[in-house]
Amino acid sequence: MQGLPPPRALRRGASDHSELVPQSHSARYTEHCRPSIGKRLHAMRMDKVYHCGQGASLFYRGEDGREVEVCDFVGGFGAALFGHNPPELVARAQRTLAEGLPFNSQGSARPEAAKVGARLGEMLARRTGRRYLTTLANSGAEAVEGAIKHAILVWNNRLRALVRDLRADGVRISRRRDLARVAVGGRLREVVGAPQLPAELSEHPPTAVLELRTLVHRPEADDDARGGALAEALERLDAVNRGTLEGLGKPVFLALERAFHGKTSGAVQLTHSDEYREPFVGFGIEAAFVPCGDVAALHEAVAGRTSTLYRPVVRAGAEGDELSVEEIPLVHIAGFFVEPIQGEGGIHVVPKAYLERCREEATAGGFPLVFDEIQTGMGRTGTFLFSEQQGVVADYYLLSKSLGGGMAKVSALLMDAAQYDERFGRIHTSTFAEDCHSAALAVTALNLLERDDEVYASCQRIGASLIERLEAIRSEFPGVIEQVRGRGLMIGLELCSQTESSCTTLRALGQQHLFGYVVAGYLLHEHRLRVFPTLSNSDTLRLEPSYRITEDDCDRLAEGIRRLCEAIEKQNTHELLKFIAGLESPDDPQGIADRRRPAPPPPPPRAARRVAFLGHFIHPRDLIDFDPGLEGFSEEQLGSLLDRFKDLVDPFLMPAIPIRSASGALVDFQLIALFESSATIGAHMRARNRHFLDDKIDIAVELAKSTGCQVMGYGGFTSIITNNCLDVKNTGPLALTSGNSLTVAMGFEALVRTAEEEGIEFAAGSAAVIGALGNIGSVYGELLARRVPRLLLVGRPAHRRRLRAVAARIYETALDTLRASDAAERTALGGIAGALWRSETVGGLLNGSEQVEDVGPWLFAELERTLGREAPVRVSGDLSDLTDANLIVSTTNDPAPILFPSMLGEGPVVICDISVPTDTDPSVRTERPDVTVILGGVVRLPCNEDFRIPGVSVATGETYACVSESMLMGLEGIDEHYSFGSISIERVEAIMEVAESHGFALGRIKDAPSY
Repeated sequence: MQGLPPPRALRRGASDHSELVPQSHSARYTEHCRPSIGKRLHAMRMDKVYHCGQGASLFYRGEDGREVEVCDFVGGFGAALFGHNPPELVARAQRTLAEGLPFNSQGSARPEAAKVGARLGEMLARRTGRRYLTTLANSGAEAVEGAIKHAILVWNNRLRALVRDLRADGVRISRRRDLARVAVGGRLREVVGAPQLPAELSEHPPTAVLELRTLVHRPEADDDARGGALAEALERLDAVNRGTLEGLGKPVFLALERAFHGKTSGAVQLTHSDEYREPFVGFGIEAAFVPCGDVAALHEAVAGRTSTLYRPVVRAGAEGDELSVEEIPLVHIAGFFVEPIQGEGGIHVVPKAYLERCREEATAGGFPLVFDEIQTGMGRTGTFLFSEQQGVVADYYLLSKSLGGGMAKVSALLMDAAQYDERFGRIHTSTFAEDCHSAALAVTALNLLERDDEVYASCQRIGASLIERLEAIRSEFPGVIEQVRGRGLMIGLELCSQTESSCTTLRALGQQHLFGYVVAGYLLHEHRLRVFPTLSNSDTLRLEPSYRITEDDCDRLAEGIRRLCEAIEKQNTHELLKFIAGLESPDDPQGIADRRRPAPPPPPPRAARRVAFLGHFIHPRDLIDFDPGLEGFSEEQLGSLLDRFKDLVDPFLMPAIPIRSASGALVDFQLIALFESSATIGAHMRARNRHFLDDKIDIAVELAKSTGCQVMGYGGFTSIITNNCLDVKNTGPLALTSGNSLTVAMGFEALVRTAEEEGIEFAAGSAAVIGALGNIGSVYGELLARRVPRLLLVGRPAHRRRLRAVAARIYETALDTLRASDAAERTALGGIAGALWRSETVGGLLNGSEQVEDVGPWLFAELERTLGREAPVRVSGDLSDLTDANLIVSTTNDPAPILFPSMLGEGPVVICDISVPTDTDPSVRTERPDVTVILGGVVRLPCNEDFRIPGVSVATGETYACVSESMLMGLEGIDEHYSFGSISIERVEAIMEVAESHGFALGRIKDAPSY
C-alpha cells in the first residue's frame, strides 16, 4: 500500500474539495450541521476552512485565494499537545493502514487495546502506588458516562450488601435460644421510639413496644413476655431501617461549581453552567455542586447527605447479655468528580489543600473520588497528571484529548482495581471502543511522553515563559486583564468584564457574552493568532497550544495581546471591530487613537419606581453617536456590522438614568437597546421572520421585569411589530405603552406652533388628514375638528363610505358641543362646532323644532348638498383635493412617497408627516420653499438638562414623545396599560395634562424620522 503524502505536500496540493469555495463550506455547515454556531462563526468571520495543519500552525485560504498561516494557541481545546499531524503519529497511522490492521474485530482479544491498558496501568502505578484497570471509549464525555455508571453500580452493590447484612444480623439474633434472657439496652429503646418511625406507629405504639419499655423496669416478667417484646423490638428496628432506605431516592454525585464534564445526558448533569445543564435538569443522575475551595461547604454537602442505619447487636453487660444497636452511617453520594484544573470554567487551579480535603471526605464517606484529567492529563501541565503536582491520588482517572495524539478519538476510564466490579466489563461496551487504529495511536502518544522528558519539560518551560509575558502585559494594562492563571501549557487569560464599561459597544458585547469571541476574531484577523474563550466564561481566553510552540510564537502572541489591550483601554472599537468589515491590516498596523469617554459618575440611589423603554437605531450612522469609538466606519460598513450582529446580540441594558419632574417626583429610566436598525427590522418584517422579532421582544420583557420596572414603553418599529403592545406576552406586572398618545399630542402641538411661525391663523385654517380611517389619523381628525373650521378627510377611493361615517361622528361631536353651550359661548366657538353654528343648518336641531334620527349622517349629507366644497367636513379619495388645505397631517403606511409638489396649494402650507415611512417626497422640500414639512415634536424635559440617549439624534435635554410617555407613567404612578392598541382623544388629552403637571413640554420641532 502506498504511503500517505506528508502534510506539507497535502497543503501545497490543496484539499480533495478544492472545487468548493470556502464560503460554500461555511454556508453548508450552517445550513446542515450547526446553524447557531455557524451563524456565530460567520458573524465574527471565524468561519475559516482550514485545509491543513502542521506543527503549531493551521492554514486557510483568504478571499484572494492566497494561503494564510495561523499560529494555533487553541490546540484542539487541549487535544493537539503534539501539534497538528505530528510526524511520529502520522507514521504510525500510515503503518496501521498499510499493515491492514483490522478496525472491526469486536469480540476478540484486541492487542493494541491491551497495550494501552498495560501502559496506562504501569504509568499510574508508578505515580500512585495503586493498580488500575482501563476501559477505553471514544470521547471524554463517554469516559465520564462510564465513570458514572461504574460508580452507581458499586454504590448499589454496597447498599444491597449492607441491607442484606443488617437483616441477616436481626434474623440471627432473633433465633437465639436464650433470647428471653437478653436485656434491652437503652440505645435500642431510643431507636425504636425515635422519629424515624412512621407517624401513625409513633403516636400509637403497639402493645409489644409498650411492653418492651415496661419490661426494663419489670425484671420479674416471665420469659415469654420478655422474648416477645425483644422480637418486636427487632422488627421495629428493621422498620426504622426500611423507612430510611425508602426515603433515600437516587444517590447524588458531587461536582464543583464552574465544573465542566461534558454534554452527554449524564455528563451534562455534572456540568455547572446553566446554559448547558438547565434544559436537561430532572433527567438522569442527581448532582450537587460545591464551591471550589470552601472546605466547610464540602463537609456540609457530605454530612447533609448522610443517613443512619442501625445494626442490632448483643453485647455483654454487667448483668448479662444486652440487646443494643450499632449505628451505620450511609453516605448518599455515589461519586465526587473534580477537574484538578477547571478548564472550561475558566482555567482555575484547584488548591492542593482543597484537593486533599476532597480525598479525605471521599475516603471517610466511602465514595470514589474521580479526577477528570481529560484536559490536564497527558503532560500538558508539565507532568503526566496534574494531580501528581498536588500529591493527591484519586480512585478513578479520566483521560482523553491528547491521548489520541491529536489524530484519533479515544478516551480512557481508569478505575482502582480494588473497587472494580467485573460485571462492568460485560454490561458497559461500545462498538467502536478499543479499535486497533485509535489504540495504536494512543500507545504511540504515551510512548512519546515517556520516551524522555522533552514533552514534560517543554510544557513547563514554555508555559512558565508565556505566563511571565502575560503577567507583564497585565501589569501594563491592569484595567484590561483581570488575571493570568494556569500551569504549563494550560493557561487562562481572563479579561476584565465589560458589562459596566462606559463604552457602549464594549458594554453590549460584555452583557451578551460575545466579548471573548470578538477578541478571538480580532487576534485571528489582525495578528494571525488562533485563540478561543472558555465555554463557561467567555471573558477568559484559553491558551492550550502544542508543546512544539516556539519562543517566537509566544512573542507574537504577546504582541497581539498587548495591542488588543491598548485598543480596549482606549475604547477604540473601530480598531477592535474593523476586521468584521474586512478592513483588517495585519501587515500594516496603525496607531490606535484614544476614544475613551469620561467615566460616568456613580449611579444615584435607586428611585422607588422604574420604567423601561425598548428602542433601536434609526440609521446605521447612529452607531457613531452610540459609540464614538466606531468613528472611521462608513455608513455601509456600520450597516454591515449591524447585519452581522443582529442574530447574536439580544436586547441589552443601558445605565439607568434618574428623571426628575417639576413637581419633585423621581423615576429611573431604564433603556433596553435592541441592536437593530429600522432597515434590519424592516427586512425581518418583509421576510415574515416574526418569530425572531418575537423572541427579542420576549427577552426585553424579561429584562424589564428582572430590573424591577413597573412600566415598559415601545418606540419606533418595536411598537409596530408588537401591534401597539397588543401582541406582547408574559408581561406580568408591567404596564405597557406604545407612547402613541403623547406622540399625537406633541405632534399636534408642533403643528400649531409651526403654523403660527409660518403666519397661518390656525382658527381660520383649512386642514386635511391623509389616512383618516386609521386610529392615529382619526384622533388627529378629532383634534383638528376642535380648532379649525374646515377639515378634509382623505382615504382610498374604495373607502369613501367609511370616511363619511368618520365625518358624521365629527359632526355629532360638534353638535354635542353646541348643545352643551349657551348662546354667548356658541358665538365664541371655533373649529367645526363654530362652523356648524355659523352655517344656520343646526338651528332647528338645537331648539328642538327639528328631529333627526341619525343626526351625524344627516348633517354630512345636508351640508354637502347645501355648501358643497365649502362644507366644514369633506371626504375625498383624491389627493388633488389637498390644494385647499394649508394644514396637512399624513398618517398612512404606504411604502413609497405619495405627496408631491403639484398636489399642494399656494403657501404657506405646513405638513405634519408622521407616516412610516414618510409620505412626503423629498422634492417637496426642494421645490416648494413655501411648504414646511415637520415630522412631529420632541419633548423638553423639565429638570434633566443633560439627558441624552446614546445613538439617538435628539438635542440634549430632549427626547421623543413615546419615551416621555413611559417616564410620565412612572412619575404619575400609572400602573395600567396606557397607549395599548388603539388610542383615544380622551387619553391624548389626559396624558397632555399629566405632561403639563410634571413640566414636560414641547421642545424642538422634529425634522428627522424616529423610525
